[in-house]
Amino acid sequence: PDGMKQIFEAFNNKEIIVVFGAGGNRDIKKRYYMGKIATQYAKKIIITSDNPRFEDPIKIANDIIEGLQKDYIVELNRKKAIQIGINEAKKIKNSALLILGKGDEEYQQIYDQKFAFNDKKVVLKLLS
Repeated sequence: PDGMKQIFEAFNNKEIIVVFGAGGNRDIKKRYYMGKIATQYAKKIIITSDNPRFEDPIKIANDIIEGLQKDYIVELNRKKAIQIGINEAKKIKNSALLILGKGDEEYQQIYDQKFAFNDKKVVLKLLS
């Protein structure tokens, strides 16, 4: 939550659209606060999967949703969630699309499987 807040504050002069999730098998209590912070700073919120690991992605999303106090979209397919974020950013003047959570990771871990996935590569492909 602290990292999210710092990133949001760096874009406080923009209409923020955020795509984010929370890692599975990590500090569950932080998810609520991630939702609260997103509510405070973002105009549009898209909840998606990060690295759910061995945890149910729907449960992770619901933990985040408990902290939300405004409308949101849930799209657990991260690529589709990023596309939704791009589409929203095109509609909103002075917007910034923030895709948070995975950084430059090259995979997404779902249960015991690792799938090739890189946010930057996905964005570039969707924009081309």
